[in-house]
Amino acid sequence: MLFRFLCSFFFFYANVVLSTVYESNELRNVACDSTFNYTSNSTFSTNLVQALYTLQNSIATTGFSTTTAGNLIEPVTALALCRGGISPTSCQSCMDTALSGIRSQCPNQRTAQIWYDLCMVRYSGTNFIGKPNNNMAFGLQGFSIDAPDPDSYGQRVEYLMHNLSSTAASTDERYAVGRTPLLNLTVYGYVDCTRDVSSDDCSTCLLAAMDVITACCLTKSFGWILTPTCNFQFNKDPVHLDWTDAPLVKFETEAVAPTVMQIPPPAGGNGMAIKFLLGGAVVTVILVFGVLWAVITKARNRGKVTTDSSENGDENAEEMMKKEGIGMRPFLYDLDQLVVATNQFSPSHRLGRPGYHGGRDCQVELNADGAASKQDENKCFSVNSITTSLAANGR
Repeated sequence: MLFRFLCSFFFFYANVVLSTVYESNELRNVACDSTFNYTSNSTFSTNLVQALYTLQNSIATTGFSTTTAGNLIEPVTALALCRGGISPTSCQSCMDTALSGIRSQCPNQRTAQIWYDLCMVRYSGTNFIGKPNNNMAFGLQGFSIDAPDPDSYGQRVEYLMHNLSSTAASTDERYAVGRTPLLNLTVYGYVDCTRDVSSDDCSTCLLAAMDVITACCLTKSFGWILTPTCNFQFNKDPVHLDWTDAPLVKFETEAVAPTVMQIPPPAGGNGMAIKFLLGGAVVTVILVFGVLWAVITKARNRGKVTTDSSENGDENAEEMMKKEGIGMRPFLYDLDQLVVATNQFSPSHRLGRPGYHGGRDCQVELNADGAASKQDENKCFSVNSITTSLAANGR
């Protein structure tokens, strides 16, 4: 809120549309702090001369320079920045003008800053290197644009400048330039920060400037904001030489919609297209596999219990047979022999009863020597064998 309030004192309408090329390097703003002054023959004055001389002889190589002169006695810290992308010759020419201009515009102030179209110079008796200052020092805006859709124009301006701000903050050079088309118009933009500040501080300064532009100037033909740390400007005209071939920034408004699969209605029918969201299909598959897993697990557990019970049952049966003295002996006779011996299991032919030795079919006659005939012995062999076997097995 304070930043926007301060803007009302600095922001003004341009009397003419800035459609001419800025390479003429005109003076844009100067800030002289009269709180503390120095005299012409003071140590501060000597150190200031030394600091500005250092900037003048070092700026052209990289387009940026900082220095401190005087050490602990009346030190002077100075900074110079040329617009990104311009030639070393243009940078040097602008710096020569700016150094002369700041001495004439602020003849005895201990803190001062001056801006031209292509460069800026700043000095102070307090070391400000690495310390951002986002206070607005200069603001300029054009008239409302003559466009069929001002809102679309404003969206292009906002998108372009956000993109350039993000790009500048993430590069070591701390500047970005670009353009984006709109029907028969093109929006151009440029932003920069002094290279002594961090990426986050650069981004903060540019976003603060964007906040001001959003509040007042999205549908204006141009807008320009200067602070001690950053420079923010857009225009519908290519007022800088490098704007005509600046990188093209593609305008994107909507996020990608969720993927939807449509099943068309049967041929000749009037059915509705059924839409399946991929997320619902995934949930269904998970539920089906979950149910199958539960059923299989339960079946396995049940089979394990049955097997254990069968094994225990076999062990119990075997133990009972041992206790009864039955054992696991095999039978010594078959069913056919039992049928013959018992006359098909007749009650009168029960095997093993007292005084019975196999029924009428097994009665024998003894000869004079008291022995049975061979025929009678063979006839009764099978019956007696079965009777003996049954008796031996406890039947």
